[in-house]
Amino acid sequence: MFSIRIQTLALALAFALAGCTAPADEQPSDVNASDLSAADGPQIEYAGPAVGVVRTVQGAVVADARVCLVGAFRCATSQDDGGFSLPDLEDGVAELLRIDADGFTPVIIPMEGGRYDYLDLDIQLTTKRGTPDEGRGSLQIITERVTADGPVFDLMPSWRIQSDRRQVIGVQGARPFVKNLKPGDYKASYELESGLCVELSGWAGANGRSIEFPIEAGAITQIQQLCVR
Repeated sequence: MFSIRIQTLALALAFALAGCTAPADEQPSDVNASDLSAADGPQIEYAGPAVGVVRTVQGAVVADARVCLVGAFRCATSQDDGGFSLPDLEDGVAELLRIDADGFTPVIIPMEGGRYDYLDLDIQLTTKRGTPDEGRGSLQIITERVTADGPVFDLMPSWRIQSDRRQVIGVQGARPFVKNLKPGDYKASYELESGLCVELSGWAGANGRSIEFPIEAGAITQIQQLCVR
C-alpha cells in the first residue's frame, strides 16, 4: 500500500508542477458507460477507483467497516487487513465517502473522481469518545510527509478555516482536530514554510492551497494531504 502512496504523490506532484490536471484512467473494459446512461443522454465518464485502508488512530486495522458513496447506493466492506476498493468513480464529480464501523464515530471524506489516477486513502477512525456534541460535527486534517522509510508527521501547516457563516478558525499542526463545528459548507487554506503538498481529499478550492468540504452532524470530516520536502 505504501508504494501506491508514493506513486499517487509522484503523479499528483508532477501534474501540479506542470500546471495540469491529472488524466483519469481509461474506462474499465468490463463496464459500458452507455449501458448505464439514459439512451439519449450523455455517456458517463469513469475515473479510477478509491482504494485505501481503514485503521484506528493508533494504527490497528479495522475489518468489516462499511465504506459507501453517499447517495450512490454503492458500498464496500473493509477486509481483514482493513483494505477496501470502490471502483469506477464518476469523472470530475464531487463525491462524499462515508465510513461506519461499530464502536467508532462515522467519518466522511469529500473527494473528486478523476483528480488523480486513483485515490489512496488512509482512513483513521476515532472511538465514540470523539463523537461531537448533538447537532455538531468535527474536522480532522492529516498532513503526511512521504519518505522512503514510511510516513512522517513532522510538517506543521497553518490552516485558516472559514464557515459559510464567515466564522474563521485558525489551527496548526500535522493532525489538528476541531470539534463541535456547526454543520454547513466550509473553506480552508493553509500556509507551509517548506514542502510541497497535494490534497487526496477535500474538494478543490480557488487555488492550489485551498479546499472546500462539508461538516455534517454526528460525523468527522477527514482531510488528507501528502507532502514532500
